[in-house]
Amino acid sequence: MSNKSAFAPFLFLFCLMPALTVAQVYTVTDLGPLVPRAINTWGQVVGEVNNKAAMWTSFGGRQSLGLLEGGTFSNATAINDLGVVVGNANAPATLTGEDGSESCAELGQPFIWTSVTGMQGLGVSAPLQHLILEGCRIYAYANDINIYGTVVGGNRDIETYKWGFEWTSSSGFSTLETDFQTAANGINNVGQEVVGQTSGAFLSELSHAALWVSGGMTDLGTLAGGSTDFFHCSGANDINDQDQIVGWSTLSSATVACDDQDIASPVHAFLLNAGGAMQDLGALPADASSVANKVNFFGVIIGSSGNTVVYKDQVGGEVLQVIGRPFIWSEAGGMQNLNALIPVHSGWVLETANDINIWGQIVGRGTLNGSPQLHGFLLTPRFP
Repeated sequence: MSNKSAFAPFLFLFCLMPALTVAQVYTVTDLGPLVPRAINTWGQVVGEVNNKAAMWTSFGGRQSLGLLEGGTFSNATAINDLGVVVGNANAPATLTGEDGSESCAELGQPFIWTSVTGMQGLGVSAPLQHLILEGCRIYAYANDINIYGTVVGGNRDIETYKWGFEWTSSSGFSTLETDFQTAANGINNVGQEVVGQTSGAFLSELSHAALWVSGGMTDLGTLAGGSTDFFHCSGANDINDQDQIVGWSTLSSATVACDDQDIASPVHAFLLNAGGAMQDLGALPADASSVANKVNFFGVIIGSSGNTVVYKDQVGGEVLQVIGRPFIWSEAGGMQNLNALIPVHSGWVLETANDINIWGQIVGRGTLNGSPQLHGFLLTPRFP
């Protein structure tokens, strides 16, 4: 948005944010079996149900986004404010690599979905097809999409090769780097800046948070070491339109590879303001680790705090997770356990927080009334 009148509603909301971020109660909406991954400004929630991408809205309920032709699964990972959805799905395909062509019965690939065109597969980025194809092991995935329709993502580990990519409808795929291993996790609307991870020179493992602007990469370093210290690890998960970046970082030297199945060093969520240094957001009481997953337009952050740190291989790729309790962080209120901000007798135990929109609505998963079955939830702040 370029005109001042377009910003008026957001300026009004900005004035309400201090009260909003310290509010003691959210209303909780049960999203049932939906695994919610993302929410946009208009409250459209996307994720998956029973291995099929799905969308939920307050006025229309839940709808399936379908599968690619011949495919068996799909999941939605992001949605922009125009209602364009991206995610991951499989479908039969033929790839051409160094050893010739190979037919794949189930090739994992990113998709883009609109209410007009439905689900369309994007295929696999060209650099990945030059690798040796053995059993169609290539898997590309989409992590985020901005208002201009630029999609960012990467591929699962293929003989240590990982390439973050950008995709546009006009230019197709382009990789963020060709010399280093990379992963792209988030993109904003102002400057189309991309955040993720890079291996840096001479290393084969993703190890440091990174920012790409107009194709140029900046190593963001870590909470405990600079951009040349690869005994410390970090990763950037999201960037907002104020150029605020959030993610995680080790606090001391890691004793295992930075993208191994376990990281021995505790990690803490960080906030990096434009032009500033990484700010350690700490962890909830009695917890050793935390990770920041998303940051909204006003710098309100959601993530998880706990004592177990793992790299979990999921449909969106390998992602660092802290198993424990979901938190919300703001400059005014600091880090707070989301479970302390919902009605006491709601029956909910919130376990994860996956995304937050400009209004402070949060989506994630938890249990309800003592049942072990996980439910998706939508938290909506109650203005005082």
